[in-house]
Amino acid sequence: MKKPYFPILIVAAIIVITAPRTPSSPADTVTPPVAQRIHTQNHINGGNLVDDYRWLHEKSNPEVARYLEAENAYTDSIM
Repeated sequence: MKKPYFPILIVAAIIVITAPRTPSSPADTVTPPVAQRIHTQNHINGGNLVDDYRWLHEKSNPEVARYLEAENAYTDSIM
């Protein structure tokens, strides 16, 4: 006599997928930093290149360093 394992596995998978999720660790409640958008346009070969995050290329800008440190702290908290 065969046992019906497959339907039981399907039902169990649906229950696990649809169950409400509660934060189980501090990493689940931490939000990632959001980079500021500064509108920049470059006119290249007759077209416009829009880059709202161009300011992140300025390595000497202290705002860039602070943003990257916040991203690194966020990554460390969730890994």
